[in-house]
Amino acid sequence: HRDKNRSTLLIGVLRVGIMFRAALTVISNTVQKATAPLADLAIVYATVTLLGFLRSLIAGSGLVPLFFLSVPPAYAIGTVAGIYLAGGYRRTAGLPMKPVFAGTAAGFLVVAATAYFVPSIAFSRIVVALSFPVAALLLAVWRIARRSRHMGPRRAILVGEADEAARLAGMLDAHPQPPFLLDGYVSGKNEFSGRDSGGPERLGRLDHLRDLVRFRNTDDVVFAARDLTNQTIFKTMTKLHDLRIQFRMLHEGSEHVIGKATISHVSLASRLAQLPEVVVLRSRASRRMFEINAAVLGMLLFPICLAGILFTRPDSRFRSFFRKLRFMPTVLAGRMLLVGCETDHVHLIPDDWNLRPGIFSITNTLQTQELDEDHLTQAYWYYVTHQSSSLDIDIIVRSLRNTRNSG
Repeated sequence: HRDKNRSTLLIGVLRVGIMFRAALTVISNTVQKATAPLADLAIVYATVTLLGFLRSLIAGSGLVPLFFLSVPPAYAIGTVAGIYLAGGYRRTAGLPMKPVFAGTAAGFLVVAATAYFVPSIAFSRIVVALSFPVAALLLAVWRIARRSRHMGPRRAILVGEADEAARLAGMLDAHPQPPFLLDGYVSGKNEFSGRDSGGPERLGRLDHLRDLVRFRNTDDVVFAARDLTNQTIFKTMTKLHDLRIQFRMLHEGSEHVIGKATISHVSLASRLAQLPEVVVLRSRASRRMFEINAAVLGMLLFPICLAGILFTRPDSRFRSFFRKLRFMPTVLAGRMLLVGCETDHVHLIPDDWNLRPGIFSITNTLQTQELDEDHLTQAYWYYVTHQSSSLDIDIIVRSLRNTRNSG
């Protein structure tokens, strides 16, 4: 409709309409993303305020205005920040409650620490302590109630070719309780949309995926690993990361749609197919926050460990751990990652994976005979798409167990 044969007026009207529709989409997406954090903020603020009122009634004293400007907002902001860093505002398959408890614990620690250093806002330890379980309970109940209002079937789009889409459709048809319904698939081939031999509908090309997800209210995007390279999968996940969708993997010959696993399975693709979970990209803010906390803790432990090395063998795990602590300032400054790749393996990793040399290498957990380029690339690809704080801790612990005289 926008070729040169059309009138200037028509093209102008089309452009205005496109810009207006785009503006509405941006506003709608912003409101949807802000709803959950604002609701959590209001719930926690109201909880702490109500408990403060009850405590003042029992004690027979009133609340000073400083209370409303300090304890409830600090508790609410700390809780929302904790939930965000724990991944509580991402779209997940189940109803995870760990971010809720992590968030309320963060709010509790923020208020408790602030009250310790600023005695003027330490109004009531009972209010601060009771706000933790009560706020966590109310946030959990609100999530359950909210989820119950949206219990319709999840809808998915497969990224791959027709035969893998047909195989996935057959798996879902044979499943007594399928996790989602398959709307169709998108392909990298330049063909027209439609059905292939009665199979799932071809919705378009890969570059149409973002628009399809938005306008069809898609819940899940399933990648057919046989038809896509790891780099294509990661680029697509990155482009869709701001949308409220889940990413899943369909491996060739597997009867499961899989995602997360433990680091012990990082180099065993056949074992991964046994774990039907969801792939969630970790935000840079979440990774950086974990690294800062770990680096500060490591720097605090350094002088203690310095005295301990006098009583340990040169090849002990303790000395290996101590040598790692020396690099914590570089992690704090952002010049190295806490968990990353070996310096010699940088050439194997695409730039858009955002993986740099780290103090603890992902490959430290692999067996020596598996360290060829294929296994290395597979291990790094697995970490990039499944990284989390718990996975980092697992890698660190296993690295310390498996290495002794490393520097």
